[in-house]
Amino acid sequence: MSVWGATPETPVPFMRAKAENEAHLRSSGLAWTILAPNAFMETWPGAIVGGPAAAGRDVVIVGEGKTRHAFIAEHDVAQFATAAVMNDGARNRYLALGGPEAHSWLDVVKTYEAVLARPVPVRHVAPGDPVEGMPPFLLALLAGQDTYESVFDTSTVASEFGVTQTPLAAWVRASLGSRMSRV
Repeated sequence: MSVWGATPETPVPFMRAKAENEAHLRSSGLAWTILAPNAFMETWPGAIVGGPAAAGRDVVIVGEGKTRHAFIAEHDVAQFATAAVMNDGARNRYLALGGPEAHSWLDVVKTYEAVLARPVPVRHVAPGDPVEGMPPFLLALLAGQDTYESVFDTSTVASEFGVTQTPLAAWVRASLGSRMSRV
C-alpha cells in the first residue's frame, strides 16, 4: 500500500518513505502489486469539510480551493485490494487509484450544501496563515494541495478489477447519514 504522488524527491517524509518502499519492493525479485490511492474521502473531504459543515461551523479552505483532486473512498481501496489478490493482471503492477471524478474544495462544499440542503459557511485563508484548532502540518498539506491537481481516470482499472467506485455525493450522503444517526 502506497500513496499516489509518492516520489523520492518529495519534501514530505511520509511520501518519500512510500516511494522508497515502492523501489525496494520492485527490486526485491518478489511478485508485487502497488496500490497507490489518492487522498481518502474520509480523511480529506470528511474531516476538512464534513465535520465543520455538519456542526454548522465555518469550513476553512487554504488558498483558493479551485484545484481538483480525485478523492477516493476507503471502501473502494479495499475493493481494489481484494480484487488484486485474486487477479493475475495485478501482478507486478502499480495501480494509481482515485475516485470516479475529481473535485475542488469548492465542489466538495457545494456537495455538502446540496446534501444538507443549506449553505455551508466558508472562510479562505492564505497559505501559511495559522488557523485555530488546525495543526500546522495539516495547513501545510492543504496549502500544498492548492498548488497542483491530482486528476486521473481510474474507470478502466475499476472496470478491469470489477470495482464500483463511490461518487463523492453518495459518500457524503452515507457519511452524513451515519453521523446523524450517532447524534
